[in-house]
Amino acid sequence: MNNLTYVTSNYGKKVSIEEHFQKEEIPIDYYVYDFDEPDINDICVISKEKARQAYEIMKSPVFAADTGFYIEDYPNHVVRS
Repeated sequence: MNNLTYVTSNYGKKVSIEEHFQKEEIPIDYYVYDFDEPDINDICVISKEKARQAYEIMKSPVFAADTGFYIEDYPNHVVRS
């Protein structure tokens, strides 16, 4: 099996991915890159754009990831107990 290449500039994400794939005994290569992220609150759009940028650089299959924490309608959200 060919190694997968994970592209990120976030060391914490690298460690997390590494731990997950080590359990599955899948070799992962890393490439450090600081992406130009779209200004949008949609992790699917951001992840696809990161993968597109990474592929342009690497010219081979890669993967990238994004996570987010969003509070919809903040500051108008009212918490009631």
